[in-house]
Amino acid sequence: MTESQPRLNQLASVTRGADEYNSRWENYWAAGLPPGSAFDASRSSPALLKLLRNNPEIASGKSVLIPGCGRGYDLATFLQAGARQATGLELSPTAAAEANAYLSSLPDFREGGQCYFGLANVRQGNFFQPLREVVGCSLQGGADVGFDYTFLCALQRDMHSKWAASWAASIRPGGELVTLMFPIVEQMTSSDMGTPWPLTLERYSQLLLPEFELISMVKVPEGDSHPGREGREWMGRWRRAAAANQ
Repeated sequence: MTESQPRLNQLASVTRGADEYNSRWENYWAAGLPPGSAFDASRSSPALLKLLRNNPEIASGKSVLIPGCGRGYDLATFLQAGARQATGLELSPTAAAEANAYLSSLPDFREGGQCYFGLANVRQGNFFQPLREVVGCSLQGGADVGFDYTFLCALQRDMHSKWAASWAASIRPGGELVTLMFPIVEQMTSSDMGTPWPLTLERYSQLLLPEFELISMVKVPEGDSHPGREGREWMGRWRRAAAANQ
């Protein structure tokens, strides 16, 4: 039996939409994106630095996964905080190349001459694909820690359920997902359109529970946000629930 023409048209529309979304990010990077311009803040958020400084157990000895990692600033930050491995994902091949170039340019920072690039790498790939297909065996069993910042807000609403399912599949049971949530609004309105897509705290809970258990959710002090993002950021910590058969 062949598919009906309306169904085929619908599938073609979805495919075109995904292709257009994916190519948009490559176009941004390929056109030239200097550090500190557009959505590149040129450094990790002060809120993340404070979280890892005050809670060293989050990163110490852990494997970390960061989709939509941009130039890789947060990968380096997690390694500085004691992570043993940090893997980033980017849809854009140009972004992945820029990130790996940035990481390889950083000086050695650990005894024994290990450098950032030897412990962190960015793969070009789609977070919605099975993790093993994207990163190979390097995160077999799932990452210990995931970090999500300005990633969910870059996704159209019809992609949110895939985002949640991919995080559930990418973090090992008992592992932690850290969400630096931006831009947070009290209530969505019909005018809240365009990237970065506004989000609510309730939306995060709807997406992540019950596969994750909420550890904490606190508003980020204005002094701990990048300029222009003050008052619209919250920090969430979520524990990946154990599998039902464990």
